[in-house]
Amino acid sequence: MRRHFSVIFILLFYSTQYAIGQEINTDCYTANEIALKKVSFSRFSDIRLKNILKPFFMLSDTDYSQLYFIDYKPKLINDSVAYFKIDDGLAKGYEVRLESKKFDPNNHKFTKSTDGEICLIDNKVFWGTDGDMPTDKVSKLDVKLNKQAIFVPLSEFNDLYNPSFLYGPDVVHVEAKMDKKGEYFIIVLFGSDGAGSYSSVWIFENGKYFGRAVESL
Repeated sequence: MRRHFSVIFILLFYSTQYAIGQEINTDCYTANEIALKKVSFSRFSDIRLKNILKPFFMLSDTDYSQLYFIDYKPKLINDSVAYFKIDDGLAKGYEVRLESKKFDPNNHKFTKSTDGEICLIDNKVFWGTDGDMPTDKVSKLDVKLNKQAIFVPLSEFNDLYNPSFLYGPDVVHVEAKMDKKGEYFIIVLFGSDGAGSYSSVWIFENGKYFGRAVESL
């Protein structure tokens, strides 16, 4: 009987911890600095790759990415879906579907700073807010080449919040681009806005998933 009571107490304790979340005694950036550097584009050792990714993270009035990439327009794009099907050129055969959905805070655990900012969601660094609660999340990234699925781990997109596939009726914030040398195919998402804005680039090298880079803007 006493053992059963102990088990029930432990379960109640952890369920309460999950609902309340945890707290850290520093600001979010300081707490997450090491994790943020691990996904920065500057971590790549390939100088050429760093140079062609630079325009998506060090923004200027001129889009220098046109020097390196061929752009492809989406077949479908709205507030929750961006779909590309490329029928010609060096990227022929690529098919991309990126989706978002509403964020349900009841299904997640939050770690906050002492001043109330959300620093971690489900014990992970995330992008898309300035410490407040997200409203939407990236829910799917499907990529195919010649109808064969390319595996992209869930962890490569489930920490991205408040994506903005369209900004107004004309400005597209999801891009598909092919390296003019035929080496890298990339998908670019410019997410959120204001202090929560970020850029995420998924990189495919010679038809295989290479990795991603994410940084706040």
